[in-house]
Amino acid sequence: MFGLGPWEFLVIVAVAIVFIGPEKIPQVATTLGHWYRKIMETTNTVKREFDAELKNTLPKTPPSPFPQPAPRPSDLPKEETDKPHDTPTHNLY
Repeated sequence: MFGLGPWEFLVIVAVAIVFIGPEKIPQVATTLGHWYRKIMETTNTVKREFDAELKNTLPKTPPSPFPQPAPRPSDLPKEETDKPHDTPTHNLY
């Protein structure tokens, strides 16, 4: 927890006993526990809201790294000029 080894924790407890006194250590520990819980709840709430907002702003599917292919002529809309003509399509000359 917090990167503390057993010796560091014992030093902190010893200093707390000297400065706070053995009578008030349970009260101080309870108060610190309440503050820690409130901070963790607030942090988790902010994280959840941030993740939800980020999820709402990101596109559902990621963009393709490849460009879209050109549409096929058969997929293009037909125009009036695309009607078959009466002239042959081969070259007569």
